[in-house]
Amino acid sequence: MIFKTKMKYMKNLLKQKYYLFLIFFTAPSVVFAAGTLNDVEDAILSLLNSIIPLFLALAVTFFIWNVLKYINSGDNAELREQARAMMIYGIVAIFVLVSIWGFVDVLVDAFNLNNNVPVNFGDIILEM
Repeated sequence: MIFKTKMKYMKNLLKQKYYLFLIFFTAPSVVFAAGTLNDVEDAILSLLNSIIPLFLALAVTFFIWNVLKYINSGDNAELREQARAMMIYGIVAIFVLVSIWGFVDVLVDAFNLNNNVPVNFGDIILEM
């Protein structure tokens, strides 16, 4: 009896999540129905440009957290080794993120990709 009640509750919950998802992703402000394709491109680029610093902040936070764990581990050799290994992973993550970010900037400068070039598709003109 309890199992049937839980199953009904779960089905109703899934239906509600589906409708919420449907409403959220079909709203004009979310799908940019009122904007142009340039607005969509700008929104996607701004999202991607904000993800990299977020990951970098998470990597730095991870590194600092493990430094604190290393300091607080005291005489426990096992905890110190685990924290030390995680600190190395944090340093590698920071290095990789900064390297990729720098490499992309070098490519943008080398191939002069900062310029906006209008592309004409009949009635639609995109600046790329």
